[in-house]
Amino acid sequence: EIGGSDELKGAELTIFNDKNEVVKKWTSGDKAETVTLKNGTYTLKETGGEFTVGDKTYKVTDSTVTFTVKDGKVTESKVTAGTVGKITIDNGKNSITVEDAFEEKKTEEESKDTDVTISKKEIGGSEELEGAELTITDDKGKVVEKWTSGKTAKTVTLKDGTYTLKETGNEFTVGDKTYKITDSTITFTVKNGEVIDHKVTEGKVGKITIDEENITVEDAFEEKKSDDEKKDEDEKQSDDEKKDEDEKQSDDEKKDEDEKQSDDEKKDEDEKQSDDEKKDEDEKQSDDEKKDEDEKQSDDEKKDEDEKQSDDEKKDEDEKQSDDENKSDDENKSDDENKSDDENKSDDENKSDDENKSDDEKKDSDSDSDSDSDSKNDSKSGSGDAKTNDSSTSDGNDNDSDQTGSGAASTSNPTTGAGGTIPAMLALASGAVIIFAKKKDDEE
Repeated sequence: EIGGSDELKGAELTIFNDKNEVVKKWTSGDKAETVTLKNGTYTLKETGGEFTVGDKTYKVTDSTVTFTVKDGKVTESKVTAGTVGKITIDNGKNSITVEDAFEEKKTEEESKDTDVTISKKEIGGSEELEGAELTITDDKGKVVEKWTSGKTAKTVTLKDGTYTLKETGNEFTVGDKTYKITDSTITFTVKNGEVIDHKVTEGKVGKITIDEENITVEDAFEEKKSDDEKKDEDEKQSDDEKKDEDEKQSDDEKKDEDEKQSDDEKKDEDEKQSDDEKKDEDEKQSDDEKKDEDEKQSDDEKKDEDEKQSDDEKKDEDEKQSDDENKSDDENKSDDENKSDDENKSDDENKSDDENKSDDEKKDSDSDSDSDSDSKNDSKSGSGDAKTNDSSTSDGNDNDSDQTGSGAASTSNPTTGAGGTIPAMLALASGAVIIFAKKKDDEE
């Protein structure tokens, strides 16, 4: 045992190898146990239960020791200390000591039970309350004492330990009062005649109090009423219910009225909103129609303006084209007149030259004729101007000069000498120019 010198009999011990296999198991005796082990690692534990020797009860130690032996010696060791007892090892001596804690059994004179007084009362009452069932259980839930309260308090003698008291019956009636079971409980510990600790768990009904070794359980109750009280209570309840009903009805009516008013206001608001929306829609539609009409009118005006502008532009273009054509005609007419003047001038010049030449030729001819009148016949040549409508060439082709346009102009084609060409004046009609020419083949 702890602090002892003698061997303690009755303890079971076991040695395990490193594979947790049992190598040796024995129960301690008057002498120490010697165990022969091969090289290896082992663990020693106390494996039995509590045991009693004389007036002492020994508790099994939860400490262990692991050690290694080699060549007959303990070379290494480790103690795992527990909460109960202890183990020591001396490697040099190959010695292990296991010490157990113990509780010494007390004699009747030394041990004293605890008397606990339990009183049952109504809340605030001073007298004991009969008819309540109460139960005491130990720390393992085992019923130690159960009873029904009477006219005096209950005294229970308890051994050292921890206990719980609770009211376990149903509600009960005493006189005109009905008592409800308390759901509060108390757990307390007694030792050597005293309550050394306690804890009250309060519930919703009733209560439990403790003063040293005196515990009081108090129950709540409902008092039974007389017929008159019951009638008054019923009437009051009826009045209260009627009042509540009236208030509820009033509230419902007010609610209905408020809802109706709210509905009417909502309806008016909806109608007003509908009217406003309709008015807005009509105004919008009117605006849209006016906008469409304005846009259509604007489009029509633009179309008319475009058409008028197009007509004006076309008219200006036509007038410009007509002016250009008239200008071109005037220019052409001017060119033709200039050309005609040039041609007339050329014709006059040619005519003058031809007349001069003709006179010379005639003179020569007359001279030749006087000198050689027998070798040749007279050579005739037209003298003076002759007006004709035909122009003949030596190749036998005839060119007709007809009247053109209004007021045709006739052209005189004079006869020229050999190889001469006389341009004739042209008749001008409808912008067309016709040129007549007369050629005379060389006869000599």
